[in-house]
Amino acid sequence: MDLLWLVGLVGVGGVALFLRFDGLAEPSLWYDEVLHVNRAREAMSGATSWWGWFTGLPVDRENGPLYYALQVLSLHFAEGEFGVRLAPAIAGLFGVLGLGLAATATTRNRWIGLAAALLIAVSPLHVYYSREGRPYSAVMLGAAVLILLALLAERRWARIFVFPACLAIVYCGAIGAPLLIAFLLLAICDWYWSRFQGGLVGRGSLVLAAGLALCVLPMLFPTVQGIDRVSGDSTERREHSAGLEITRPLSPEALDRLAASFTVSGLDSGTTNYVSWIALLFAVSGAGFLLRTQPRAALWLLGLWLLPVCGWLAALHRFDHWYNVRYTSSGLPAFLILVAVGACQAGPWAASWVRRRQVRGEPTPLPPAWVSTVFSLAVLGLLLVPGWTAARKEPWNKPPWREVADLVGTWTGPDEVVVTREEWSFDCLGYYLDELGHEVELVATNFSEASARSALQSHRGGFFLSAGYHHAPWLDEWTATLHPVLRRERANLRLYYWPDFATLVSPRSTQSPLAPMLAQLGYVPGVQDFSEDASWLGPGWSVAEREPEGRTFRWAADSRAELALVATGPNPTRHLRLWLRPFPTDHRPPQRLHLSVHGQPVGSVTLEPGWNQLTLGPYRSDEEIDHLEFTFDWVQSPRDLDPAAEDERTLAVAFDRVLLVEGEPPRPDAP
Repeated sequence: MDLLWLVGLVGVGGVALFLRFDGLAEPSLWYDEVLHVNRAREAMSGATSWWGWFTGLPVDRENGPLYYALQVLSLHFAEGEFGVRLAPAIAGLFGVLGLGLAATATTRNRWIGLAAALLIAVSPLHVYYSREGRPYSAVMLGAAVLILLALLAERRWARIFVFPACLAIVYCGAIGAPLLIAFLLLAICDWYWSRFQGGLVGRGSLVLAAGLALCVLPMLFPTVQGIDRVSGDSTERREHSAGLEITRPLSPEALDRLAASFTVSGLDSGTTNYVSWIALLFAVSGAGFLLRTQPRAALWLLGLWLLPVCGWLAALHRFDHWYNVRYTSSGLPAFLILVAVGACQAGPWAASWVRRRQVRGEPTPLPPAWVSTVFSLAVLGLLLVPGWTAARKEPWNKPPWREVADLVGTWTGPDEVVVTREEWSFDCLGYYLDELGHEVELVATNFSEASARSALQSHRGGFFLSAGYHHAPWLDEWTATLHPVLRRERANLRLYYWPDFATLVSPRSTQSPLAPMLAQLGYVPGVQDFSEDASWLGPGWSVAEREPEGRTFRWAADSRAELALVATGPNPTRHLRLWLRPFPTDHRPPQRLHLSVHGQPVGSVTLEPGWNQLTLGPYRSDEEIDHLEFTFDWVQSPRDLDPAAEDERTLAVAFDRVLLVEGEPPRPDAP
């Protein structure tokens, strides 16, 4: 059995190592990571005094100097994304070990300790923050250490290490404040519980409280200033984070998302499912078992799970701060120990049911010992499978700042500018432009339409970058006139170019083949599908829309609409295939569409009601980029047909798809 336990321990360590270090440097740094590595580099350059290391770096009001010291040490060993995330990943590994030891100390059962270590090794929340250059995995390590010290309080060395452990959490960051308050309250309760014998600190509880207060005071003022109070931009900050909102009264949806964040997803936006509530059920079951057998351990685990979570929810609601699961992550270690206890007790319960059947003389497929093992493993598997899936997916779910920086750095030419809608995009993009050695003029507009327009129009051309979930009424309408270049779902990232496709590609196509350059933009030659990702649209188009059956289209919202298509080959004889629908009317003649290429008329066609599939051409062109111009006999507003309609746009024809094809169009079969 010792050999089997040792093999299991090595396996858990291998799983933890793989999930935290595999592809650690692949995702681009997130905004907070960029800010933190810049602070660490300032510290490495000697810009921070020794007093600043004690009071907390004055430029950061949430993260402590111990965290930055670890960042500085990591960056001495490795550069780039790997160096930024090295210290959190190592803290995550030690956190797995610490939780296993704490669970073993709780139950005096090595198998329950192994199960708890496996649960946190695969925990999406723990994996996510072990792979991010921020202090949360270090604070979770501190929480596991406090649990271990509290449950080994009868040993003198454990009592000695309590104060250094609390001090380390204080200097990791403000995220540990509710954890330490909960620990102090529980230490005082434990003092009275044990009647001055065998408690965590005995009569030293007041000394511990005074020491913690002295450590916290130097960092208290900047931490409080860092919390967003009710202000004009608080709603904007919450929308920007796209995180879970905690409001009064606490809704079932909010509780569901909170449960999912602790079990099956490390992100606030993660999917919830029944496994979240099964895990909570096992945590409650584990707490009930410990209350009957080891009430002191149950008190510590319940307190270090619930008090930090409730404390942070109360604080965030009081200061009108947006919610993110990272604030409540310090309660994860105690929660997972309770889940492990409950899950491992499910096996003996099943075994007792088998024994009762044997007493009654009923046949059983397996002996009770085997039933206990198989049932416990099945329960753990149920909890681990969704966690593994999220742990392998979510840490890569970050905006591709390196990709965007390389793209705009390569494509931005003389007298061109890159404009960002918000300052955090400015910081992330600027960081990677510097890392890649691109010299680009970069401007942040801070959600101002006038500033964005002015910055672009004062140059020959430029890129506009929008990210985040804050909705500006002007954004959709304005960006519909720009040319989409790149779209990523994470952080709602959108990259556009102004003024037109030809300005972007023409000067560069004379220096290198156009096809490889367009491949970098994800552009498919000869295809225009008019979705939200539609590229190289000229003036005259409305925003993308979607029919209930899933077809995406755009209206030509003027009597003339333009677009550009890249030829698929060198053949000068070409034709177009189009899928389109005219705007319905009761009193106008049928809509007619007229096509010109490079200003030369190609042909006209009368459109039938509903969706039309038709061919126009052939025409001849030696250009690599064909500039198409569609004109229409009339445009009409929906309000003209229905006075109650709110849509006042003038619409002509809805376009679903346009293909540029080489050669002559196929001739219809003879009758």
